[in-house]
Amino acid sequence: MSPTRSLRDRLVVGALVSTSAVLAVGGVAVYASVRHRLERELDRSLETLARSASAVLVADHVRLLRVDGPRPNGPRSPLQALVERNDVWVQGWAEDGLELARSEHLVDDELPRAAAPLDVVAPGTTTLADGTTLRTATLSHRPPTRRPRRPRPGAPAFLPPDPPVLTVTVARGDAELRAALAHLRRILLLTGAGAVLAGAALLTLVVRRSLRPLDALGDEIARLDDSRLDRRIVVEDAPAELAPVIDRLNESVARIGRAFERERSFAGAAAHELRTPLAGLRATLEVSASRERPPAEHLEAERTCLAIVERMEALVLGLLELARSDAPAAADAVPCSLADGVSDALRTLGPLLDARRLTVRSSGADEAVRADERLLRRLVSNLLENAATYADEGSAIEVAAERDGGDVVWTVGNDAAGLPADAGARAFETFWRADAAREAGAHVGLGLPLCRRIAERLGGAIDATSADGRFVVTLRLPAA
Repeated sequence: MSPTRSLRDRLVVGALVSTSAVLAVGGVAVYASVRHRLERELDRSLETLARSASAVLVADHVRLLRVDGPRPNGPRSPLQALVERNDVWVQGWAEDGLELARSEHLVDDELPRAAAPLDVVAPGTTTLADGTTLRTATLSHRPPTRRPRRPRPGAPAFLPPDPPVLTVTVARGDAELRAALAHLRRILLLTGAGAVLAGAALLTLVVRRSLRPLDALGDEIARLDDSRLDRRIVVEDAPAELAPVIDRLNESVARIGRAFERERSFAGAAAHELRTPLAGLRATLEVSASRERPPAEHLEAERTCLAIVERMEALVLGLLELARSDAPAAADAVPCSLADGVSDALRTLGPLLDARRLTVRSSGADEAVRADERLLRRLVSNLLENAATYADEGSAIEVAAERDGGDVVWTVGNDAAGLPADAGARAFETFWRADAAREAGAHVGLGLPLCRRIAERLGGAIDATSADGRFVVTLRLPAA
């Protein structure tokens, strides 16, 4: 069998994987949110700058100024100051593609002239020849139409043409943005890694302390053996989830202990029961072989040995029947008539009833039970045979059946003078007999224990009472 990871390792690894997944998802969400916010701030600043540059470009175009460099005379225009800024890239065009403005540090590079509706800023990105990445904002605007002069009376009206659309693109480098995002990624990775490592240490400690009761439970179970099945498993500071497991284990150990005790008692009683006839058989054979004897004495010894062997055979057969009663039923339960089972048993017991001058009185309706027919007939036969064997001679055996809810209650009662007060309680003990002097040759104290086993197999219950010289066995079985 291949080794498997311990429960401790599984809990720690599972918790770490879950925690790492949660931290990873949270870190990605934080990074995406911060990146989106920073990009929005940069785009807003570019939009403001684009609208300012468009206004400056329109003002210069209205004044018909062509900006190719600093003017030799007069103050610098606002557009000239804008194109000379090192932190901003600016390029402007007329509607016919004529370049109206250009930042000096653009050199041979061109900014994108994105198509967009008038007065709507179109964001974008571009990369210069030197690898610099820029975020851009493009704005197209049509200058206002100049108002025409009032014509002289009688002169034709003059409508000036619409001014051309002017487009300006401004750009800024995103190096600071990328540096800030890289710094944020490092912080998130280091924080996440630290949290996972710290969580691993704490989880290992917590899981180890939490699973100590399991180790203690394992030690308690390891200390159990067949000589200590009467002790209870106790685990100090056991969690509530472990309490049902401990209770079930204690119940199982108690059942196993009772089973061991029954087996020991059964083995001891069986050995005791077999020892007596074996001793008698040996003594008879030793006496018979001690000296020469007449044929009549040898014949008497053989008859004695035969009787002892028959008793031993009855004992072995009884033990075999008791063992077979624990085997699964051969057939499914079917409706069976108790009256039919009683009739079959009485036909077999007729000679015994006549020899002991016993009568059988039956009362109650013919009730049907749901049981395995073979086991039911054996049960009824054993109960009636037990009553016929131990009833007072010349008395009556009373059999009665009645319905009690979903069960059928069947009773067998007989007179038995001189029974001890505990006969009802001990009647189902293996090898127990109320009066060994009255036992018949084939009865070794296994009949009623066998009946109890069969009754339990049929889903019923059996009990016995002994009072005022009367012994009554009560059998309860499911009604058909």
